[in-house]
Amino acid sequence: MLKELPGDIKKQLDNFLTMRFNIHLNMFTKHYVLLLANNREILFVEPRVYSKVKHYLRSRYRKKLKYIGFPFAHIINKKIELDIEGVCLIHSMNYENELIVNNEGEMLFLYGKDLFKKSIIGYAKHYRLGEYVIVVNRLRECLGLGEVMMNYEKYKKAKDNDVIIRNLVDRGIYLRAKP
Repeated sequence: MLKELPGDIKKQLDNFLTMRFNIHLNMFTKHYVLLLANNREILFVEPRVYSKVKHYLRSRYRKKLKYIGFPFAHIINKKIELDIEGVCLIHSMNYENELIVNNEGEMLFLYGKDLFKKSIIGYAKHYRLGEYVIVVNRLRECLGLGEVMMNYEKYKKAKDNDVIIRNLVDRGIYLRAKP
């Protein structure tokens, strides 16, 4: 069942986006309406689409309306986790946390693998352990979201086959999903 995003979840989502990406939820709410599906999936809907279906949310047909818009994030054990479309939307608004990978790294990442040092083209000095980075290819196309596994000093000393970035979510999920 769909419903408008409750205030407590909006606040949690805003805190998550601010902490992880240094952007605020209001950057998105200018362009999208936020909905909650099945009490766990946060969906973004374009206002013109929402205006055509919002009366269903308050009608007897509301239980038949399952999804609309695109998945931005989901809530698991009261924690917010981004979906790939949410990651790519953030990428379109925030380029500070980009990590560029070579062709081999792109392929491995899209297969759900973690990134090794030899796959990384540029590693910023400001990356901190546990920080999220948006993984992109050489054309700066969004591939997914990764978590930094070592700071810059450890990265410099790492071997080519050491895991540097842990894959959290990637575009390859569409290819790996079972019908």
